[in-house]
Amino acid sequence: MTILSDRPYYKRTVSQHENIMREKAHEGMHYDIPRLPSWVGVKVIYPFHGAAARVMFYDVRDERIVVSTYLDVEDNLGVVEHPYFEIYPDVSGDTDRFYHTAQDDMYPEIIKSLKRQRRDRKKADKQNGTK
Repeated sequence: MTILSDRPYYKRTVSQHENIMREKAHEGMHYDIPRLPSWVGVKVIYPFHGAAARVMFYDVRDERIVVSTYLDVEDNLGVVEHPYFEIYPDVSGDTDRFYHTAQDDMYPEIIKSLKRQRRDRKKADKQNGTK
């Protein structure tokens, strides 16, 4: 059994992480965020737990509506053996994964999830008599 503290990314310095990301960028790794609808906000978050990048997409009208994404380029998070993105929640409320080369397929799913969360939030607020 692997103890998480033994994983190399816990011992990485900021400069070591930046060097890895520069190397990956030279290999063609990138996080291309396309033009999104005006109601979608984007927050870049410093990566943690072995992710190479973390980005939050949110509804600017209600920041409780969020889809979190991360990029794993070194199989640090142990789910896929190739560089991939994970989003949470997807439209079904679960996680969804996309190979790094399939970023174009990921963004429509993020938008669908945000829309679904907005509908669910409006329904819940209506039932609770709020907003």
